Amino acid sequence: MKKDRRILVCWAGKTDCAAAEQQHDKNLGPIRTLTSNKDYPFDAVHILYTAELHNKIETLNEWLKHDVQTVYPLVTEIEDPTDYKSIYDVASRLLMQVRSEYGTDAEYTIHLSPGTPTMQAIWIILSKTRFPSRLVQTRRPTDKGELVSVVSMPFNLSFQKVSASPAALVSKQEGPFLFCSELAEVYACAEKMAPFDEPIMINGETGTGKELIARHIHDCSGRSGKFIPINCGAIPSELFESEFFGHAKGAFTGAMAEKAGLFEQANKGTLFLDEVGELPLQMQVKLLRVLQERKIRKIGKTEETKVDVRILAATHRDLFKMIESGEFRSDLYYRLNSLPLKLPALREVKDAIPELIENRFAKLRGTINKNCKLSAEASEVLCSYNWPGNIRELEMNLKRLLILTEGNMVTRKDIDSYLIFQNGDASGDIEELLMSGLSLKDATKEFKAKYVQHVLSQARSQSEAAKILETSQPTLSRIVNSQM
Repeated sequence: MKKDRRILVCWAGKTDCAAAEQQHDKNLGPIRTLTSNKDYPFDAVHILYTAELHNKIETLNEWLKHDVQTVYPLVTEIEDPTDYKSIYDVASRLLMQVRSEYGTDAEYTIHLSPGTPTMQAIWIILSKTRFPSRLVQTRRPTDKGELVSVVSMPFNLSFQKVSASPAALVSKQEGPFLFCSELAEVYACAEKMAPFDEPIMINGETGTGKELIARHIHDCSGRSGKFIPINCGAIPSELFESEFFGHAKGAFTGAMAEKAGLFEQANKGTLFLDEVGELPLQMQVKLLRVLQERKIRKIGKTEETKVDVRILAATHRDLFKMIESGEFRSDLYYRLNSLPLKLPALREVKDAIPELIENRFAKLRGTINKNCKLSAEASEVLCSYNWPGNIRELEMNLKRLLILTEGNMVTRKDIDSYLIFQNGDASGDIEELLMSGLSLKDATKEFKAKYVQHVLSQARSQSEAAKILETSQPTLSRIVNSQM
């Protein structure tokens, strides 16, 4: 990640493009009036512009490169330059991506002068709340006063989520792919889906962040209830109905008190069904009925209760193949797949892996409270790996490196000592484990963790992995969670 960079963010206006086309010496337009001022040097300029300026933006880019080496133009689909909601969405997304690219050590400046008054108001709001930045403005040469001045606002603002406007809510800066354009597009699509009550099917390989985006959809939905996640593969088959719908006191042996099921807990909120492909057929029928009727019946009761629950589902399995084999109901699939989302695997966004590693390593370093850095060689090894387990595998390995590495630098030797990669060409093999000098207890724990990780990477589902390991799904889930 680039450090200590000076970054300018702004809109491009018609005045800027006209000045570039006519190559004015005096009236440079708002942007170049700023960039040509030697008191305000910049390393990069990120420019937003509307489609009507598309044929003129290249001329402006070349003109600005007289002063700034790197210019990044980004076209927007804004049709109304006075639409606060769409302008907020575009501007905040750009600031999020820019900060993810350059980090917190960069110096950020927002130019207020180009654009409409609505655009200026949004810049002020963002700079005083979520994205602290220096504000500047420029004057025309014919106006009195300095051509460039820093704007000081005599007030403070606080940011509060407005649930009625989910399009104005961008991804929290905890996500692993903020600098990844592919993920930014997926999150933008998710935010468009958020205010509607239709089910969403989130597809993606294990470890791609399905629960993370599901939680974000709930945050943007405006629903007042809770976000309730459940891994369908971790529920014993005999407990499905009780877990989902609840039960009355005395409904069966051991039912000592009335229990609220997941649907009741998620009323007015969102129920996230992770690994929905693991639902048994009998439960699929009952889930479909709840989706259609919006009513549940607790075990041991005759009356039905209305529920208002948004369903989000996720799977890494091929549900079409499961439908063909009779393992999954087609009517439930089409009901859940009303709005589909697809999360990319890490190998599909290889260019983002170096910054992803640095981003997550820095966060884990703060969580574990250990001042440790990655050597260039160690970073190169990590970046060259395909990470078939995606972000989950990456974070697990980075956490292991931080915990086990002695000193303040992770080296290639540390990777060879502590990590095992699924392609079999990395370190941590049996011979090294034998030579490690670990106690029997620690060696057993280390091998168990590596073997479970390997089996999970090869199996089609967690239930299949549990069968290979000859253990139950709940036990396997506890093992996986303990390694995170």
